Amino acid sequence: MFHGSIPAPLRSIIYEHAGAWPETDIYVGCSGNFTIERVLHSRCGNSRPVHGNDIQAYSCALGWYLAGDPLPFTLREDHEEELGWLAPYLEDRSDLLATLMLGTRFLQYVGKEGVDYRRMTAATRDQWPRMHEKTATKLKALETRLGSFFAGDVRDYLDQVPPEAPVVMSPRSTRWTIRRSSRASTPRSTGRRRASTS
Repeated sequence: MFHGSIPAPLRSIIYEHAGAWPETDIYVGCSGNFTIERVLHSRCGNSRPVHGNDIQAYSCALGWYLAGDPLPFTLREDHEEELGWLAPYLEDRSDLLATLMLGTRFLQYVGKEGVDYRRMTAATRDQWPRMHEKTATKLKALETRLGSFFAGDVRDYLDQVPPEAPVVMSPRSTRWTIRRSSRASTPRSTGRRRASTS
């Protein structure tokens, strides 16, 4: 249901270490697909609030959903002709998020010319009720909840975290992000020492 994940050995390490952290709220930076939050929920249940953060649209939608916040997504008028059939699948939070999640797989074909694009769009629309129901059902069954979600740069997020609170993150480490990070003109520091899992 979620794209990508952190490796199983890292999930085990986080699970073990969480038991020794101070009994405060836990903050997760660079939440991605919320694997760390799900690990923390399996360790702590709902006894300790877990707060998440990310900057990508997909992750923000998941974060807002898990935090119980509104999902600020609507179908644009200029796409209603091609995608108006999705309207019944946008009515509640779980349906809307399921539509967004499934949309990452087929929206790339919408509006493009060619037999293959039309075939992929038609096949998706034909299978949509089954796929959507399955995804929405999984979302409704999720027990993981966030105390809050911060949509923005992790450095700004860390500025708001209490100094005594545990922070865990697994920042993306592709060549692109490493190269981009090395070009940053002025590194920012929160003045806190934080452990990173990467």
